Amino acid sequence: MSHKKKVLTGFLVLSMSAFTYSSCNKHLEKKADLVLLNGTIYTIDENRPEAEALAIERDRFVFVGNNAGAKKYITEKTTVIDLKDKTVTPGLIDSHVHLEWYGRYQEEVHLHGTTNFDDVLKIVEQHVKRIEPGEWIIGAGWDHEDWPDKKLPTHERLSAISPQNPVLLERDGAHSVLVNQTAMNLAGIDEKTKDIKGGQIIRDSKTGAPTGIFVDRAKTLISSIKPQPSYDDRVRYILNAVDSCISVGLTSVHDAGVFNEPSLAYQMIDIFKVLAEKGKLKNRIYAMLGGNEVYLDNYFQYPPMIGYGNHHLTFRSIKIALDGAMGSRGALLLDEYSDMPGHRGSVVTESDAIKKIAIDAVNKDFQLNVHAIGDSASRLSLDLFEEVDADYPIHERRFRIEHLQLISLEDIPRLEKLGVIPSMQAYHAISDMNWAETRVGKERVKGNYAWRKVLDSGVIIAGGSDIPVVPINPLWSIYASVTRRDIDGLPEEGWYPEERMSREEALKSYTIWGAYAAFEEKLKGSIEVGKLADLVVFSKDITKIAAEELLTTKALLTIVGGDIVYKRKEFE
Repeated sequence: MSHKKKVLTGFLVLSMSAFTYSSCNKHLEKKADLVLLNGTIYTIDENRPEAEALAIERDRFVFVGNNAGAKKYITEKTTVIDLKDKTVTPGLIDSHVHLEWYGRYQEEVHLHGTTNFDDVLKIVEQHVKRIEPGEWIIGAGWDHEDWPDKKLPTHERLSAISPQNPVLLERDGAHSVLVNQTAMNLAGIDEKTKDIKGGQIIRDSKTGAPTGIFVDRAKTLISSIKPQPSYDDRVRYILNAVDSCISVGLTSVHDAGVFNEPSLAYQMIDIFKVLAEKGKLKNRIYAMLGGNEVYLDNYFQYPPMIGYGNHHLTFRSIKIALDGAMGSRGALLLDEYSDMPGHRGSVVTESDAIKKIAIDAVNKDFQLNVHAIGDSASRLSLDLFEEVDADYPIHERRFRIEHLQLISLEDIPRLEKLGVIPSMQAYHAISDMNWAETRVGKERVKGNYAWRKVLDSGVIIAGGSDIPVVPINPLWSIYASVTRRDIDGLPEEGWYPEERMSREEALKSYTIWGAYAAFEEKLKGSIEVGKLADLVVFSKDITKIAAEELLTTKALLTIVGGDIVYKRKEFE
């Protein structure tokens, strides 16, 4: 049975449950805490695609239909909102975020939008003047592919302007960093330092000295010595990130690797739990424990935690990185990079280690989500899933491949066969399109962000952003899904436009398909009686407006479990 048919079956089961719920409660008085009237409501319910009103009692939808029906639920205690024909959708679900990282990034040096290395140096120099000697400067967002020469920077000029401050600057995507000489000195790194397995130290071709660029696991040589956030810092990062999420209509997020080191990962789970208990976790978190084979024995210390804090926290999945990123040429390819002969990328975690984790995941009721960006990484993931499936069936386990940016066309049918869910981030396509073909050539690029081919094979796509690598606004990702144009509208015809999603598919990728990817399609992802009352009100009809208007459409009201957690002034 395909993913799409399973999701439809879930709809039917829920509809039958809702009918039974209504039948058993006919003798009860109809009442609601909150009623929304006069709206254009897109429910993502196959049986009732549109409605004009709804009623919420406590944290559940109790009525979806017309105004007359909803008004029967109004009592003297009911809050009534006139939507004035505004558009309502189910609460949006981002299936791949880095929540703490996003919150931390708001307090670091911003390098997004820099158009050359000089821009980066000017920003760093300004920070050097404001801080004390010895203090770290940590930033993120530079991308040499946006610079005229498209060459990786080296540390010399950076080191010259920051001789007394260690500097660490993450490249866009966070799979490589640029550091200065002071940081390398603190880490004891020089030309004699050996490469670390699963990573690469970029070196001067003549002297062998580190250039300051560290890729994938080699980053740990530096990151292990930089100051670590305190417990209170992490709480602040999460709360700030959650506030940003609800302001754009994200009622649920899948946190794609809460931390690599187990003690810190469990600290983050504890933070989520405490915030949920105190009612401060305003949206819902589906947390993945991130890591690698070093922490194999720690992954399954605790059983799955499902629906904690009235469905505000679920922890039932493990995320493992098989390869790196395409931008830093760490993505693992079947053939060499077109723009770097002899190089095929990096294996971050060996297949044998991932296979062991997969078997443990099946036996201990965990989902496994594998970061795979290159076509070789995608194939290796499917190969090991097949090996595990022979003895430990995985079809109902909903294993995921995170990113699936490049896949060999012959491997696409294997996704449906194994029940594997692609978790894909549409905005990456429009941020990478200017150099993707240079990396892999005109033939292989046909499997790059191949949404249409993937959907037509019978599987769903769980949509996401990968924040803070790209903008947080889900409507920007939906725009990318339906246009394959950048935010300036280029190229006009779209980049490989035959791979576009329909508007309905893009919305489903951020609602019911995201819910399915977390085993939660019976709880949320559509507006139906009996489901959690998560929804968002938009300033424009996102199903009908011109695609470019998606970029300026605002979330006016965000509701999670019947509570208004965000309201723009325009909606007062």
